[in-house]
Amino acid sequence: MIYLPIKLKMYLNNVKFKQFWLAIAISNIALSIYIIAFSWLTVKHYGALGIAMTAFGYAIPNIMLVRFGGLVSDRFNKRMLYIIYITLYILSGLILSVACVIETPSLWFLVGISIVTGVISAFSAPTHKSIISGLVDAPQIAPTQQLFDLAVSLGFVIGPMLSSSILSLQNTYISNANGAYAFLIYICGMFPLILSIPKTSLAPNLQDQIQAQTPTLKHGIKNIIDGFLYLYSDRRLKILMWLLSIVLILGMPFASLLSVFARDHKTMLHTATFFSEISMCLGIGNLLGSLAGIGFTKIFKKTGFLFLLLIVGLCLSVVITITQANFLGIVLSIMFFGFFGTLIINLLTDLIQSLTIETMRGRIAAFYQSAQGLQAMSAGLAGLIIHLLSQSSYSSYRAYELVELTMIGLLGILTLLSTQTILRLNRTL
Repeated sequence: MIYLPIKLKMYLNNVKFKQFWLAIAISNIALSIYIIAFSWLTVKHYGALGIAMTAFGYAIPNIMLVRFGGLVSDRFNKRMLYIIYITLYILSGLILSVACVIETPSLWFLVGISIVTGVISAFSAPTHKSIISGLVDAPQIAPTQQLFDLAVSLGFVIGPMLSSSILSLQNTYISNANGAYAFLIYICGMFPLILSIPKTSLAPNLQDQIQAQTPTLKHGIKNIIDGFLYLYSDRRLKILMWLLSIVLILGMPFASLLSVFARDHKTMLHTATFFSEISMCLGIGNLLGSLAGIGFTKIFKKTGFLFLLLIVGLCLSVVITITQANFLGIVLSIMFFGFFGTLIINLLTDLIQSLTIETMRGRIAAFYQSAQGLQAMSAGLAGLIIHLLSQSSYSSYRAYELVELTMIGLLGILTLLSTQTILRLNRTL
């Protein structure tokens, strides 16, 4: 039976709450189509090197700016900020779509799009999380975040179902050889989000106090340092942030490199259809993980032992996927990877938000968003190493195997070394 607090059920009866949830689901259907089209376009023409370069393009500005994004989120009207960010996403998608109609984009153009996306994400992600946290009272934050994570996961199931057909569409007048239709759908999918963003829930007097502060660079840096000191002073937040970081940096690049896996697998067909199918399986796993998070949030957040089990499951799923030659085995293990990965990341980020005071949520969200930036950086480094190894005596898939298994091995070792610290969470949550 799905666990939802009684007070949260009251929020669900609010029309604007439901509209925002639906808009997030629609936007993530469009986003998943965009990611598949962009990743396949990159890996098809530029291989693992292309994936590495675009990952770096996204990660570097994201890591550098995300803390300022959290600070901006805590200082200004979140609704207006989010409208600006979504508009910028739409403009970048439009530029990419037009470029794909004209010709095959160069690698440097794709890197440029990734840089723009990384900058926008650095500011939009903390605002997105803090808007959702502000919809409800503090005790309802974790289950509410889980509910919206479900919308994201639902989008990443439906999107891959559609992406294969969209990428194969042909038209006499507009070329779709480079996935232009997918990027146009992405643009359309963002508009409902703009129309449904709720007003900021920050109390007016508190908002006035924040905006009255002098907006100098020195003051901004001080606020970022205050966020870091707040995080460092809370032992629970430090442990949760450490766990989230190692999972994102060492475990989740597997999902980012799924296009390399699809292109180079030793026995499967190297097509956009295969990539869409395994992306859909990943999305189904994500959806199941989100459902599990909603259903058992009250139980899960009380035990550190569960986090250990989820990381073990994540590691085993990656190992089985990489060493598997059977299609059914591949899709099932990818599904389990999506389940374990989504569940642990959602539980950790939502628990961090629920333990953070309201005026710090944007800045603390920026800290774990920077870990997601490091995930992209880690995927970029992995892609670069795969490219370099494949230029020597290794086959491209063998190079992929070595890199992924090394990263998962490191995740397992670091988790083992942190076991006692993780188990102590039981006494403090």
